[in-house]
Amino acid sequence: MPSRLAKRRGVPAAGAKVPLPEAGKPGDRRGGGMGWLLYGSIYLGFLLGHTIILMNIDGIWLTSDSRLFYEKSRLSLADSQFWGGTRPPVIYIFYKLFGTYDYESPTRIWYDFYVDDATLLYGQTILSLAAFSLLAFACAKTAKTGKGRLSLFVLPLLFSLVPSVARWNFVALSESFSISIFTLFVSVWIMFLSTKRPSWLVGVAIAALLFGGTRDTNAYVLLMIASIIMITMIVSIKIPKVPLMALCVWFICIFSLSNFSAQAGDRWVFPFYNIMGQRILPVPEHVSYFSSHGMPTSRALLTRSGKWASSDGWAFYDDPHLEKFRDWTARNGKMTYVKFLVSHILYSITAPAVDVAKDFLAIAGNPHLDPSMDARPRFTSHSTTALICFLIGNGLTICLAFFLWQRRLLYRFPYLIVPLVMTLLSAPHAWLTWHGDAMETARHSLMAFIQFPLGFMLLGLYVWDHGLCSSAGARERP
Repeated sequence: MPSRLAKRRGVPAAGAKVPLPEAGKPGDRRGGGMGWLLYGSIYLGFLLGHTIILMNIDGIWLTSDSRLFYEKSRLSLADSQFWGGTRPPVIYIFYKLFGTYDYESPTRIWYDFYVDDATLLYGQTILSLAAFSLLAFACAKTAKTGKGRLSLFVLPLLFSLVPSVARWNFVALSESFSISIFTLFVSVWIMFLSTKRPSWLVGVAIAALLFGGTRDTNAYVLLMIASIIMITMIVSIKIPKVPLMALCVWFICIFSLSNFSAQAGDRWVFPFYNIMGQRILPVPEHVSYFSSHGMPTSRALLTRSGKWASSDGWAFYDDPHLEKFRDWTARNGKMTYVKFLVSHILYSITAPAVDVAKDFLAIAGNPHLDPSMDARPRFTSHSTTALICFLIGNGLTICLAFFLWQRRLLYRFPYLIVPLVMTLLSAPHAWLTWHGDAMETARHSLMAFIQFPLGFMLLGLYVWDHGLCSSAGARERP
């Protein structure tokens, strides 16, 4: 029992729980007006940085794929090609709303230069600003200490200014929209797990639908998240079960819709022909496996070795000598390829390793705002270092996951699972993307290489913030 003097001084009894201190928000009695001034100044600096970048851009950069987005966005919403075309439909909706560039005749070489499409330029930039602003707000709101709150507010804003992230706002492709929607998805997911409010659950559902409908590989990420949700339900993390089940079912539905759209639009055929020409036909052992599974191995097909789907006047599509191969592809091509990856598990795991490291450096190491520049040849000698760093980062993430589980922090603060899942799923996402297409693997793997550093950064900041909170609580104890 504490003495009367101890009681008057407010000293708790031995064994009594002492509430951990929390830093005040900007503007409260502990933060004062200086807090609002500090955070407001940081946010103005964030807006100023993007404004400076915007002022130094000549317009929207067009690529060989940009024309397709503009063309398909002109289709009616009732047209089946809009929903089951050669690209996921959500990006067509975005270009229907913001894409105003009037392209010319189909015979014109009209890509690899800047055009004045201010609506798309400002649309992508504003969406990016809104997404990273919400992420900074969500992270700061869930912080436990003043230092943690400041760091979790500043670093997501700085992350959006990194050239390998900011430059995609000025390209007529799906990358900028996909990065912004992914950031929104992460933000509302954090807010839902921290508040348990139904309004944020609806936000998660909407953001997931947009995210899964932007790129086909994003839908697979949602399927992996649904699997993790099932595991969290089994281990009984402190989240209401009904919303968890609803999200799980919703993510699976989004994946099914994306897969149906890809099948209807034959979106998998072009990447399959690229893989066939670049990775299967050049290796006799791989050719033997596909031949044993019914693939017609003609002379015309073997001459496609080392070629792309569009090479030689789209020969994979139009060469009459490949008609039997195209029929086999439509019937059995996709499933045979999946069986090949499963039966050649060592190749499936190790083959992407060096290319993934090169692609990471191509995205993270190129400081120029021109995203058409291919930086891979300059960084080839450092691919082993990048691969080691990538593996070490994932290893540290697994250790942090074990630490959070042992300390029951995932149970008390379920929003910590968001950066944890982001980081752990980056490697499967990169692996899936590499095996999904042999063309432009650096650009196609962009989302995996965005979610890894962003998730790892947020996870580390959260662990540091909780460590500061625990230390402050320990100092308060007698």
